[in-house]
Amino acid sequence: MGERENKDVVEEKEKNYYSDERIQITDKKIIIKSKYIDDKISYIIPHITSVRITKKPPDRTLGVLFAVMGLTLLIGAGFLMDTPGELARYFSTLLFMFGLISLVLGVILALIAKGEYTLKINSSSGESNILGSDDKAYIENIANVINEAITDIWWRLEG
Repeated sequence: MGERENKDVVEEKEKNYYSDERIQITDKKIIIKSKYIDDKISYIIPHITSVRITKKPPDRTLGVLFAVMGLTLLIGAGFLMDTPGELARYFSTLLFMFGLISLVLGVILALIAKGEYTLKINSSSGESNILGSDDKAYIENIANVINEAITDIWWRLEG
């Protein structure tokens, strides 16, 4: 016995618009690959009605905490400087050094914090956050590719 052939079923080959380690976009679906587990989430392209990008502001909490701690240590060092004795001078110098380092580190951490760009899609099932990155150009490129895939599908349906 040979293999059974079904000539009525014709499989269309998917057109691949974009693919990297995190996402694959074809003319039929978007596949998001999880960073942490071997899992994939799929979204059907014809069901997507819109694509948009939002920006989440940077989280500067750690930088602010270090800066506040540094200021507190610097104030404590200032109070200890008026206290007589070698031990007080030693601790005030130590507090001053740690305070200054914490303050500078806090300011640097607050300044280098980056926001995250999120790619959102709307479909019949609602809005979904499908991809996030601090690289704006990457997210914009993915949004453009998805819009291209959606447009191509609508042109094929109408044509």
